[in-house]
Amino acid sequence: MGSSEIQRFRRLLSIGSDSIAYKVSEKKLDIARTRVVKALITEGKSDEVINEIVSANTERRSIRREVLFQSLAICAKSDNETLKKKAHDAVVEICSTPAELFLFLNASKTLTDSTKGWGRSQRTAVSRWYNTRTSKELVELVTRFKSRAGWSHRDVFRLAHLKADSDDVAVIFKYVVKGLEAAKSEFAENTAEDVQSVLKYLEAVEIVKHSEDHHQIAMLIEQFKFYKEHIPTPAHNSTEVWGALIKDMTITEVLQNVGKLASIGFLSESTPTVSFFLEKVTNESDIKEQKVQPFVVFHASQIYEQVPVKGKKKWTKNPAVTEALRKTFKTALEYYPPTEKRFLIAIKVGTPTLRPAKHTNVLTPVLVSSALSYIINWKEEHCQLGSIGTKLVPLVIPKAASLEKYHEEITKGVIPNPYKLHCPITWAGDNDRKVDVFIILTDVPISQREFRDDPSLKEALEQYRSRMNMPKAKLVICGLTGTTNFPDVDDPDILDVSGFDATAAEVINKFITDSF
Repeated sequence: MGSSEIQRFRRLLSIGSDSIAYKVSEKKLDIARTRVVKALITEGKSDEVINEIVSANTERRSIRREVLFQSLAICAKSDNETLKKKAHDAVVEICSTPAELFLFLNASKTLTDSTKGWGRSQRTAVSRWYNTRTSKELVELVTRFKSRAGWSHRDVFRLAHLKADSDDVAVIFKYVVKGLEAAKSEFAENTAEDVQSVLKYLEAVEIVKHSEDHHQIAMLIEQFKFYKEHIPTPAHNSTEVWGALIKDMTITEVLQNVGKLASIGFLSESTPTVSFFLEKVTNESDIKEQKVQPFVVFHASQIYEQVPVKGKKKWTKNPAVTEALRKTFKTALEYYPPTEKRFLIAIKVGTPTLRPAKHTNVLTPVLVSSALSYIINWKEEHCQLGSIGTKLVPLVIPKAASLEKYHEEITKGVIPNPYKLHCPITWAGDNDRKVDVFIILTDVPISQREFRDDPSLKEALEQYRSRMNMPKAKLVICGLTGTTNFPDVDDPDILDVSGFDATAAEVINKFITDSF
């Protein structure tokens, strides 16, 4: 069964593509992909469109949020006045940061005559974005996110003709347009608590911006709860500054910076700062509440363990950090919800220890395959592993085995060419194995010829669905080191992943659980 237009739109909002393909390497999305939005609006389904946009944002389903703003911009530029109003009303909620607001405005600009000014609806929406936030929230956002996609706050103020609804917000507007001294000059005698609080915050921002005293910066971070984006680049090499920043960062944010922390000595045995890291990443209640993804932890642990051999970013490994990351991985896995699906994970890797998977830098295809196999096999009741050759060779790895054992067994199980990509599916059919999700992991360049095998991968899946009476059986094929060149078939239950990173693992999970 092919995808409906709404299904295609839902997938577009979720992964930035309305086809079966998800490309990890794709940084800039082609707005032409949003043609499905225009088609739905033309068909009179404008309510469904705006509802899908709002729900994708509310449910945090959107992996590539740029396409969310592009779709919202199309609605905001529609000739349908009701849809236009709903879209502009949604701007405040959907664009949670100035960076996201700027992306929306940039998408809007591409859809209109650049010589024209803004219409009343857009000016009103932007005014509401700035004026409906508390001054405490707004001053943090404005100073943290200064520009994006060629837009700045000053650009927005000029085009929207913004006027503040209160004195405390007016201080921020004056600062953006004229600078701190002008804001202080105009509002210094205003004794309102909110006004003075904003001025103090802005003064601290300017001190941090120009300070070379890392102790002073760290003290102001703790006092005003500044974010990494507030801090000048040279201070990013200070362990004292990071010690202040890390206290209010999420575990995932900390893990994403593990290489930086290691390179500046923050994690070394001889520094007291390592205790901040150990306490932060092993906090069980935070791991559970923040829903830390196991693959994110695994990726961070591999970045830490594989010390660069070249360049300045080198470190001596601290056993306490290694153990903390191992513990965090186990805890994250404990709270990672099972899908309750039946899996067959089939692996075809040609270079077990050399080439990294595309966009991971440190993760080889075998490491990626081992981690995914470990996570899924550990969490799910039904999971079959196998190596791809001309036939599938089952891998039997006990659930209780260590991650290192998975790596060892998968490496030993590598089968040299030739191979048949469809063999996991035909094996399942021949053995009457009910499989909800087939996952094929490979680093072998795939040509169109291999999709035309007899049967082709698509044909094998269709035959399996018919034979086993499982019309919704899913297929995920991952080209770990590049594109798979999978034919662009219209099948909502196939996902073609090119490259790999922690986000790709999240995309696969959302696909498996029918989130898009």
